[in-house]
This record gives sequence, structure tokens and C-alpha cells, in this order.
Amino acid sequence: MKMDINSKPSAKTNTYLALLITLCILMAIGTVLLFIKLFPGLLDIIRVNNEEAIAEYIRSQSIWKGYLCVVLMNVIQVVSIFLSGNIIYVSSGLIYTWYESFLICYLSFLFTNIAVYGFARTIGKAFEQRLEEGGRFEKIMNKVKSNNPAVIIFLANLLPGIPNGLCPYMAAFLKLDLKHFALTVGLSSWLQILLYCIIGHLIIRGNILASVLVAAIEWILAFICFLLRDKLSAVFK
Repeated sequence: MKMDINSKPSAKTNTYLALLITLCILMAIGTVLLFIKLFPGLLDIIRVNNEEAIAEYIRSQSIWKGYLCVVLMNVIQVVSIFLSGNIIYVSSGLIYTWYESFLICYLSFLFTNIAVYGFARTIGKAFEQRLEEGGRFEKIMNKVKSNNPAVIIFLANLLPGIPNGLCPYMAAFLKLDLKHFALTVGLSSWLQILLYCIIGHLIIRGNILASVLVAAIEWILAFICFLLRDKLSAVFK
């Protein structure tokens, strides 16, 4: 049954939505504060995108604290949306072996995406109820949701330059279920993370040309996947 376009949103919906948004904000702030407490000054280094300075800072920590630092950086880059993940992957590759840095970055990125998706999906349901009660943006939402959400998330995680922290929020809005979201992120994000960890591993050993060639691999594969997006759509049905 459709709600009247002029009906007002219920107080319960508004309260629920406000509480959820507040909870997410508090958790994000808590994560950043913990990061600042454990690693003072590192956030300022990250802002200037200096991979070597980041790597030097992490290297000065104990091995387990260094691992924790890389994990928290991945958490913050997903939660904050616009922090570059590639800087973190290269920095990690400068310190650890390429497979060690890949495992740390990939697993922390994947699990953080799933956690953020859970919150975003819950909030998304409240937003949808809020919009339905107001009768707004229905055509826009239907248009966006008519595309294959798995392919959109796949390409967003693969194409260079796109803030992949947007993916869990996009997936929640596009109504991609948890199983398909986790599968899509798992299949699409590993390549970029692996290649940039390898790049960091090569740079610290002076293999600049090889690192450029590795970066080119991602661009080529991303372009091929973009051209084959219709076939990908069939795969992700």
C-alpha cells in the first residue's frame, strides 16, 4: 500500500534515523581518536600522501603495533570514504613483504567494508522509509536501482582514482544483499590492493620501472573490465 505523498514522516522514523546516524558518527570519531592516541602525528603525515614518511613512522613501531597501524589505516580509509587506500597499500609494501602487506590490507579492507555495509544498510532502510513517507525521489531511486549493483561496486573497487570507501554506502543504497556485496568486494578489491603492495615492495628496492609496469597492469585490466561490463552484469545476476 502506497503512502500519501503529502503524509508527514513519523516521529519514530526520524528518531530511529537520527540515532543510527549519531551511532555511526560516534564510532567513526572513536576510531580516529584511538588512532591518534596510539599513533600521534601519523594522521598529519597521511594527509600529505607521503608513502615513505608513513612507512618510516610504522617501521619505528613494534611489529604488532605496526600491523595494528596498517589495519586501523584501512578502517579509517573505508569509514572516511575519501582517504586514499593506495597510499596505505604502497606504504605497507615499503615495510613488509608484498604478501604480508597484501594479507593485512586485504583482510582489514574486506571486513571493514562488510561492517560499514551493515550500518549503511540499516540506515538506508530508515532513509527509504523516510523518503517513502514523504513521497520524494522515487523516480531517481528506481533509475539507479535498475542497474546491476554488483557490477557498479565491482568497477568502483577496480577502477583507479575512485574512492572505494564509497562502495559499502553505494551497495546499501542499491539494495545489494550482504552475500553478493561481500563476494563482489572480495573479487574486485584484491587486485588493486595486491598490485599496490607489490609496487611499494618494488619501490623500496629501487625497481621504479617495474613498479610503473605493475601500475599499468591495473589500468589495463580495469579498462578491459569496463569494456566487458555487460558480460560482467550477466555473471553477477
